[in-house]
Amino acid sequence: MAHVEVITSTKLGSDTSNITFGSIPQTYKHLMIHGVVRTDRASDFDNLAVSFSYETDYADYTSIMMYWSTSMNSNSSGRTTGYANWRQAIYCTGDNGDAQMFGGYSMWVPNYTDTDVNKTMIGQSVPCKQAQLVYYPSVFEGDLRNTAAVTEIKFEPAYGTNLMAGTHLVLYGLK
Repeated sequence: MAHVEVITSTKLGSDTSNITFGSIPQTYKHLMIHGVVRTDRASDFDNLAVSFSYETDYADYTSIMMYWSTSMNSNSSGRTTGYANWRQAIYCTGDNGDAQMFGGYSMWVPNYTDTDVNKTMIGQSVPCKQAQLVYYPSVFEGDLRNTAAVTEIKFEPAYGTNLMAGTHLVLYGLK
């Protein structure tokens, strides 16, 4: 059974442009991030942009996301490549969502210190707009064709300007 430890936790007291987990200890096997997210985008939903700070060649990113809309009883999926799409890998609640509604978020980064393999992110989210009972649960997988160890992860809105006060992300290490 894996041993899980909290590395750090950030809960925003005011709106801010990003949350960055820097100087990530290289003493764990895997990373997990859990939390709740809301952006200031003037829409029901936004996308949470996730990037590893050392990577500047965004063509090295590939991602796939599947999402469902419970309001239309439909589902769809898509495969996207490139940095712009990588950053749009997961839904979160936008500022038009009901007051104080945040989307739940969970992500796993396996083998983040292993310099023999490319990096992978796997996750899911459920942003919502309660009054209309609109939910967009999504699952995603992203690959970065780079074997460097992950030392920093940055989270920011893909379309909005800021993560809103109350956004809370917790970084865990798994041994």
